[in-house]
Amino acid sequence: MKPTSIRIGTYLNVVIGISFIATAIALVIITSHHQREEALGEAEEKALLILNHNLAIYKYFNEDLKPKLFTLSNQYMQRGGSNPIWMSSKYAIHKIDSYFKTYVKGDYYYKECAINARSPENEADEYEKGFIRKLNADKRLLSHSDVHQFNGRPCLVVLRRGEVMGNPCLHCHSSPEVSPAGLVSVYGREKGFHRKAGEVVSAISIRIPLSEAYKDVNRFSWKLSGFLVTLLLLLFITQIWLTKRLLLRPIDTFRDKAIQVAGDEKHLGEQISASFGWEFREMADAFNAMSLKLRQSRDHLEERVRERTVELLAVNQELQTEISERKRYEAELQRMRSYLSNIINSMPSILVGIEPDGTVMQWNNEAERATGITTEDALGKQVDILLPDFSPWIDALRSELVQHRPGSMEKVIIEREGERHFYDLMLYPLNINCVEGAVLRIEEVTERTRIQELIVQTEKMMSVGGLAAGMAHEINNPLGIIDQAVQNIERRLTADISCNRKAAGELGINLELLNSYFEKRQIKRFISNIREATQRAAKIVANMLQFSRQSPSIMQPVSLAELMDQAVELAANDYNLKKKYDFWGIEIVRDYQSGMTMVPVVVVEIEQVVLNLLKNAAQAMAGNPPERKPRITLCLREEEKYALLRVEDNGPGMEESVRRRVFEPFFTTKEPGVGTGLGLSVSYMIVTCNHKGFIAVDSSPGAGSRFIIRLPLRHRERK
Repeated sequence: MKPTSIRIGTYLNVVIGISFIATAIALVIITSHHQREEALGEAEEKALLILNHNLAIYKYFNEDLKPKLFTLSNQYMQRGGSNPIWMSSKYAIHKIDSYFKTYVKGDYYYKECAINARSPENEADEYEKGFIRKLNADKRLLSHSDVHQFNGRPCLVVLRRGEVMGNPCLHCHSSPEVSPAGLVSVYGREKGFHRKAGEVVSAISIRIPLSEAYKDVNRFSWKLSGFLVTLLLLLFITQIWLTKRLLLRPIDTFRDKAIQVAGDEKHLGEQISASFGWEFREMADAFNAMSLKLRQSRDHLEERVRERTVELLAVNQELQTEISERKRYEAELQRMRSYLSNIINSMPSILVGIEPDGTVMQWNNEAERATGITTEDALGKQVDILLPDFSPWIDALRSELVQHRPGSMEKVIIEREGERHFYDLMLYPLNINCVEGAVLRIEEVTERTRIQELIVQTEKMMSVGGLAAGMAHEINNPLGIIDQAVQNIERRLTADISCNRKAAGELGINLELLNSYFEKRQIKRFISNIREATQRAAKIVANMLQFSRQSPSIMQPVSLAELMDQAVELAANDYNLKKKYDFWGIEIVRDYQSGMTMVPVVVVEIEQVVLNLLKNAAQAMAGNPPERKPRITLCLREEEKYALLRVEDNGPGMEESVRRRVFEPFFTTKEPGVGTGLGLSVSYMIVTCNHKGFIAVDSSPGAGSRFIIRLPLRHRERK
């Protein structure tokens, strides 16, 4: 597709045409301006001629004729007489100018104008008054010329200073009282009076109309424009013909032949001829030589191409084989890299490849997840900057690299947000293809450490449970003896038994009086208290045996109300709760729904959960102010699928940060030695894992804590 552009001929014609037009316009403007300047110069010469002519008359009249006439008139004229024919220079010049216009044909304006002139013909208009005022304001001002419009017609205005009031003139112009009476009677008492010596009272105003001169200039300009347009049009047509004949036609010949050679190789070697202009003949010779050489070069190249093609086919076959082998090796290498990268990134530990100077060259996905730093950002940076928490231990392990042996550290403790985390660090030296470095492996073992501690704690609790069971058996024997002895005492004091009456009679004792004495001295009540205390102690021992006994985790339907009451009784008899936290002083509020369905549970486990909640509530309320009496509310409700247990206290409550972590293993807010941080975590496992239920806590500072447990009403087999 040919690109759209302006042909060179069109471009030349447009440029030359614009140049012709611009030249013609410039000639017309310059000529018109010159003609106007000449017309203005002629008008100025004419105005100066009239002005000088009238000034000569004025000078003769004022300086020669007028003084002598005044001298003669004083002898013959009667006082007060006035004759403007010989007494007024303005009148004389005006009359002479009117006579002059009858002999010389000319359209011009001449007036010796004055402000407050005696003759209306000599009264100055506003333009002339302005000039007279300037003359009086500036004594150095003599004349002024300008082109001005009057009644829409342009005129050359020439203004010249006129009469300056002298002492002889004051005879007729100072005041009406000293002026001739005839003068006053003709012109009145206002016109031409009140002049002062030295005052410029008049100006000579000449106006030469320029309209006819400008019309002549315009007519000449139009004639000149027409002539130039005609001449330029002929020149433009001649230029177009010559350009097409001498320039464009040879260029088109060269262009067409060049297009043929460029479009089809069969035209290579073809010749062109130029009939006019040595420049085009040289271009034709150069083109013909180029076309011939191109054909020869093409023929030579085709032969070389055929030879090289055979060689390239052989080399190409070898390259194809080599490329195939290389692609296979690269694919295998990429597969191995991807495989190793997947292995590294799938590991749950932090793996970091470092150079001897500590620069990171490998950063796996777990490292990204643990630090929040992407691989792109980590590569090339120092490992101490990327893992500042582990920096001291990494530096210590790097000292082992000198001896080219691995180093490790176990259970390194890192504190984050008040929580302890445990890590194992291992550093393995590398020396592959003379490239030294190391691989750093960081594995978090917090959960494993906690499980180990939980196992140890569980074994301790099992040992304590076995010890408690043995102590319970030992306590049961004296309790049984005491209980049996109390029963025997009560039976020995009963009068209904014949053996008692017989023995009392032999000793002379009245059993009724003896019983009355016991009643009065409350001995029987003491004996009853002993019996109740032994029964209560026996029940406590029985609960301890049941709680510590390793019974199989078999679910059985139980009454949650009885289970919670049994847990309350265990808490009430806990030594630490009685002595340290005054559990007996805590108000227990029971809000049990009547007629609840029996719920399948492992009694010992749920009893342990409730006991843990009661202990925590008692310990939390130990810090209550005196005006807030400790209170624990136990609530039981039956829902559609679950039985709801709620243990609520009025203690100090928990912050949100504490509430979120209460079920974490080993998390505790108690002082060291008071709590292990396992009670609620074990309770959580019992409810959620063993019983497929739910446990939650609702608490806020100052509002107490509320633990809510939901247990399924139907037994679901535990996995």
